[in-house]
Amino acid sequence: MPRELAALTKVRFVDCVLRHVDFGGATLNEVDFAGSEISALMVRDARLTKVDFRGAQALRVAEGFTALRGAIVTPDQLLDLAPAFAASVGLLVQPE
Repeated sequence: MPRELAALTKVRFVDCVLRHVDFGGATLNEVDFAGSEISALMVRDARLTKVDFRGAQALRVAEGFTALRGAIVTPDQLLDLAPAFAASVGLLVQPE
């Protein structure tokens, strides 16, 4: 029997603490996370459209970095995610 996957449209997670949240395979459209803390986000095989993480207080991704295509983050969030992004593609970052 095929697994039913979540479809979230125009959803706001406001001031939530989301630990080990699994959106794997889900479709997220116009979702935001204002004031929320997100740790160990799993988005493998998810489809994101207009997903806005800019208001999140913390953003940690555990798996599915390529599924973040279409998401919106701040420059600071991008810098926080950079080591995990690099590791996900096998990039070694070393000092000179």
